[in-house]
Amino acid sequence: MRKILLLGTALLLFATTACRNLVEGFDKNPNVPTDISAAEELMVTVLMNDAFFHESQSARLSGIWAGYFTGSDRQFTAYEVYNVVASEFDSNWDIAYRQVLKQAKVMRAKAEEEGKTGIVAVSKIIEAHIMGSVAALWGDAPFSEAASDDFPTPKYDPQASIYQGVIALLDEAIATLGDASSAIPAAQDLFFAGDKSKWIAAANTLKARYYMHLKDYANAKSAALNGISSPAGDMMMPHGTTQDGNMNPYYEFVVNQRSGYMTAGTSTSGGYDYDGDNNPDAGSFVVWLMTERINNGIDDPERRDYYFDVSAGLASAELNTADDAAFAADASFPLVTYAENQLILAEAEMRTGTRAQAITYLNDYRANIDAYVGGGTYAPLAPATDADAMKAIMEEKYIAMVGQIEGFNDLRRWLNDNTVIGGSAVKDLAPNVPVKTPAAPTIPQRFLYPQVEVNTNPNVPEQSIDHLFTPTPVNAN
Repeated sequence: MRKILLLGTALLLFATTACRNLVEGFDKNPNVPTDISAAEELMVTVLMNDAFFHESQSARLSGIWAGYFTGSDRQFTAYEVYNVVASEFDSNWDIAYRQVLKQAKVMRAKAEEEGKTGIVAVSKIIEAHIMGSVAALWGDAPFSEAASDDFPTPKYDPQASIYQGVIALLDEAIATLGDASSAIPAAQDLFFAGDKSKWIAAANTLKARYYMHLKDYANAKSAALNGISSPAGDMMMPHGTTQDGNMNPYYEFVVNQRSGYMTAGTSTSGGYDYDGDNNPDAGSFVVWLMTERINNGIDDPERRDYYFDVSAGLASAELNTADDAAFAADASFPLVTYAENQLILAEAEMRTGTRAQAITYLNDYRANIDAYVGGGTYAPLAPATDADAMKAIMEEKYIAMVGQIEGFNDLRRWLNDNTVIGGSAVKDLAPNVPVKTPAAPTIPQRFLYPQVEVNTNPNVPEQSIDHLFTPTPVNAN
């Protein structure tokens, strides 16, 4: 009999309902004409569903485990200390495979029938985006046989093979969009309004992301050099102010649906020792870290305050849902960005090139922080050693990814990396996010395979009590 991880008894019964409520009313774009083709109509839904996976429960759970947020009430206090069961991942899996991957493949088939090569390319980029995230979060997963009626119980492909497969999809999409005859319908393009050059740049940044996951830093740098070159090219999911419709899912969750469940304040357990002085510190790890940087003159307060409301003190920090803040009702959500691209360049250069060039990439990003957070001065950094430069780059990237799954992905890659840079192992230079319970050996290293998959697919790998803390294959060496 398969072993099913049972670290606690709390069940996330609201997850599926919450997901359904947020999707309803948002899968119809009032700006889209009614006489569009089948592929064009599907495109709106597929883009929306892909974004929703990356900004809803998968992002919230990743954020808690990465030290961005705090599980503060009900079942979220269990998540805070890594107490989860397999069934809590059913909804995440369903969004990824049924609502995104399956629909992206249907969209591609319709576009091929209609001769709409630009939409074919978009479908491949979205497939790469969702399956790259699935591989990062779960490790081995269905890919080559997934979302096919021919394979009701698809095999599990090795994690590294999935990454290679999505990189191939991105290459195909880039080539297609480079053909002058291809076109993307502006009205259905929620991200770039039909701008092919922005799609190509985003695809290259995604290639760079997945090469980083594979620790192929030379190819990551090559891809990023063709990636998003300014904040104006960011792949963002737009939002509005309609409750249970087009609101930012973070706002919808922390304000309208589950107020108090997830904060950025001190844990109900009394907090964690972030600085090694044997005393608990206030706030989530990233709130504390950003405050330390303010105190040390590295950053201005505008950056921290864009993400978090600390008006009641660090111990009572909340996600900032005010107008123009990161988690406002109508705040667009970052999916693939210049910030990520530039800091990929910095890290990859640090690993394959020169410290001087890596610092240049780092400071190019810092010169643009105000474009993201709406103010502040972020002076160039000048780390004097290779170890200091690597530490600065990782810390900058960690902060830049607040609220995004990629922050959790980076953290796990770094904390398992024994590569020595400047005399120190990368894992010792990475942000020192605390392990939140003495019962765990590390922060969680992956998501659990969902109970629905355990029940229906005989090919699902076995998972035991230790599976949550076992690095995925690409992070295991």
